[in-house]
Amino acid sequence: MSSLLLIIYLGVIFLTSLIGVIKFRYLTTPIKLVIIFLFITFISESTATFFSFIRKNNSSVYHFYVIISFAFYSLIYFSLLKTIKLRFSFLLMPLAFFLFCFLNSFFFQKLNNFPSINITISNVALVAFSLIYFKYSIDKNPFDSLRKNSFFWFNTSNLIYFTIQIFIWGIMNYLIKNGIDVDPLVSFALIISILYYFAIGKVILMDKK
Repeated sequence: MSSLLLIIYLGVIFLTSLIGVIKFRYLTTPIKLVIIFLFITFISESTATFFSFIRKNNSSVYHFYVIISFAFYSLIYFSLLKTIKLRFSFLLMPLAFFLFCFLNSFFFQKLNNFPSINITISNVALVAFSLIYFKYSIDKNPFDSLRKNSFFWFNTSNLIYFTIQIFIWGIMNYLIKNGIDVDPLVSFALIISILYYFAIGKVILMDKK
C-alpha cells in the first residue's frame, strides 16, 4: 500500500510541476517560486526513495531538504507580503532556522538520524507564516473576494497541511519510541501529501498575472 501511495505521490508532484511549466509565463512571482520548489521537492523525494532502497537510510536527504524547503516558503511569503517590517522578518527567519538545523544535525540528530526536530519546527513556523498572511490580507483589504484568489487558497492549503504535519510527526515520534508499527501513519501522511499537491495544482491553474 505504501509503495503504491509513494508512486502516486511522486507522480502528482511531477504532474503538478509540468502544469506549472506550461503556465509559467502567465503566473505571478510567488507561484513561479512554488513551481521551482516543486521540482526541487520531486528531485529530493526521488533521491530519498532511491536511497531508501539502496542504502536503507535516506535521512541525510531530509537534513538538507528541510532547510531548502523553509528557505523557499520564506521567499514565497516574502514576495506575498508588502510590509517592510514583515519582509525583514521573513529574511531573518531562514538564517535563524539554518543555524538551528546546522547545530541539530551535527550535534544531536546527526545525518544518519531522521531530522524530526528540524521538520517539526519548520512545520510550526509555516503554520505561523500562514496565520500572519491571513492577518495581513484582512488588514490590507477585508472586502476582497477570496473565491478566485490563488494566494488565499495557497495559504489555506499550507495552514491545513502543515498543521496536520505537526500532529503526524508528534505521533510518529511516539510510535517509534514505543516500537509500534508506523506503516499506517506513513500511508496516512502520504495521502495527506497527495491531497496537498493536488491543491497546489489547483492554485497553479487559478493563478494569473
